[in-house]
Amino acid sequence: MSRAASTELGADYSYMFEVVKGYGTDELAVTAADDLNLEVTLNNAVSYWNELLAFPTYFPVREDVVANEAWATDPSTYVCNGPYKMTGWDHNSVITLTKNEGYHDADSVTMNEIKLYLSDDNNNMLTNFQNGTWQLIDNMPTNEMATLKEEYADEFVIAGNMGTYYVCWNINEPLLPTE
Repeated sequence: MSRAASTELGADYSYMFEVVKGYGTDELAVTAADDLNLEVTLNNAVSYWNELLAFPTYFPVREDVVANEAWATDPSTYVCNGPYKMTGWDHNSVITLTKNEGYHDADSVTMNEIKLYLSDDNNNMLTNFQNGTWQLIDNMPTNEMATLKEEYADEFVIAGNMGTYYVCWNINEPLLPTE
């Protein structure tokens, strides 16, 4: 947390730590109680605290790992604590995730490997889906939408993005002109 909130790093999401005592001083009230527990002192009760903890900026990362600027793009240094670990990354092509046997609920993870194919070309994504190479795409050419809804009636889904969002209001500034 201290790294992400530091003024030296100037991270985009550092403001998300303003609820933690010491924010803005580079002396956050955060201590490791032991190897498995973190103690955080907040300025006041925060009803959305669990949602903040679900945001990637709050995820724990070892200092020796993040000292390497490329740690998050190299499978040998990438850190995760979820059901899968990154075991391969052919940049601009495919990311390979393998079941993490160290995951707390590894017995419930049924897929041993997931391949995430990377493309910013909607036509390429659609072609790979239609020929069966890819099982899921999250974007398509807009002009194909009506046809795809019809051809893949049981598979085609339009859904919103799932995520955690944070809005910070400046209550010291008037929202509307007073005149």
